[in-house]
Amino acid sequence: MKRLVSIGLIAVTMMAKSPKLKRELSQTEIELAYDEAVNHIYEELKAPSTAHFGPIEETQFQPKGKNGVYVVIWVDAQNSYGAMLRQTYHCSLTYKYTFCGSFGR
Repeated sequence: MKRLVSIGLIAVTMMAKSPKLKRELSQTEIELAYDEAVNHIYEELKAPSTAHFGPIEETQFQPKGKNGVYVVIWVDAQNSYGAMLRQTYHCSLTYKYTFCGSFGR
């Protein structure tokens, strides 16, 4: 029994330490991804003129594959009843396709 447990721990340790190649996003990529996400979300809002987006410093960016970026951003905007709500949007951006979806609180 001890032998199996030891082998399992070694395998997990080796997998955890294996290097993962992750590309870094340039400042230009971050700014373009932010602008693209804001533009797509703006089109989805019921009252876009009331929108206030979270600053770029509070927005999360993660590389996605070779030519994509995953963006998490919040926006305060009025809903169809006029109530001001904060919603979090998760956007998957690539050079060909963009998908933004709201996962409100």
